[in-house]
Amino acid sequence: MAGRGTERNQKGKIKRVLTNSAEHGVLDQREYFDKDIAIQGNLENYFVVDQGDFVYNPRISSFAPVGPISRNDVGKGVMSPLYTVFSFRQSDTDFFAHYFNSSAWHSYMRKVGSTGARHDRMAISNSDFLAMPLSVPNPKEQQKIAHCLSSLDEVIGLESHKLDALKNLKKGLMQQLFPQ
Repeated sequence: MAGRGTERNQKGKIKRVLTNSAEHGVLDQREYFDKDIAIQGNLENYFVVDQGDFVYNPRISSFAPVGPISRNDVGKGVMSPLYTVFSFRQSDTDFFAHYFNSSAWHSYMRKVGSTGARHDRMAISNSDFLAMPLSVPNPKEQQKIAHCLSSLDEVIGLESHKLDALKNLKKGLMQQLFPQ
């Protein structure tokens, strides 16, 4: 169903370094940290990540208790060898992008993984990771589920913008009502 990405950044050709944030998903490392974390001359060992690939970050956080899995929607780049890069054999992966935003796969990770000596990282072998059982409906049903969840995300986004606008309106009114 899925295969691990093992292509390395030979001769450091790709300079765009990506990261996988539990809260924001895959994004440019420089934008996320406001600086370069990776050393540009030392990117040969990094994995190449194509748009549409998925990335598992083993770092545990309150947003991702077993580490986040996110789809790369920002474009081609490279990712630290600490992360696991993988892709599905099917072209439409919207269902899986939503699936990994759920906690449905967490119990498996807790069962086969461990935190080991590093309490802030999940340790799991590549073979155990790729053996993760996924409850997957047929492709037509996957599309329906993904479309429904994407529509809800869109509505939530629009409502968030409305809420932000109302908060700004309130702030402006408060400044007018209670000038300093």
